[in-house]
Amino acid sequence: MSLSHEITSGDDAPVYFAFGENDLGLAVLAGSARGVRFISHADDRATLTRRVRDHMPSAVLDADNGQLNHWLAELAGYIHDPVDALAFPLDARGTEFQQSVWRVLRSIPIGQTLTYSVVAERAGRPTAVRAAASACGANPISVAIPCHRVVRRDGGLGGYACGIERKRVLLDREARRSGTADDSFNFVGVEPHGHLVAINHAQVMANCPAT
Repeated sequence: MSLSHEITSGDDAPVYFAFGENDLGLAVLAGSARGVRFISHADDRATLTRRVRDHMPSAVLDADNGQLNHWLAELAGYIHDPVDALAFPLDARGTEFQQSVWRVLRSIPIGQTLTYSVVAERAGRPTAVRAAASACGANPISVAIPCHRVVRRDGGLGGYACGIERKRVLLDREARRSGTADDSFNFVGVEPHGHLVAINHAQVMANCPAT
């Protein structure tokens, strides 16, 4: 399935959500018949419920929804051992530019990262670095749309709505699983204006606070 078909923005359908546990802690996943619309992690259900309601006020809790539980299990499996990209359909809602940014994020291979500047360039607006960063922050489907693979040019992790420690864990596991968790470069990109930037796994991890 092509990326253009994986991220849709179709008509409104009933949305349900359910909670699950994985190696990052408590997760919430919301979806409809069209696919997954929201994923987030936090330390408690109240926070996650508020996030769901902020995005989809009419979403209904359905703990026994077989499809949601199947997607939650797939999510947990990926986080535990990130071998292949998550395959469930996505129904992300956003502006045209946000959709462009999210497609760029989906194209980043497991174990690699891009800077915000490169994301903006690949999304077709090389001068809109802050807008690209905002689009990453507005990503409603964490992990599946891997905004955690975007870092600052200096190797710092930048922000992450689900918490920097979770971002660190995801990047570390993906790098180790893909074989890039060493001193070799796992990101090489050309910034706007032609500046070549290379960031390796060790540099990224060194810029993340450990708990």
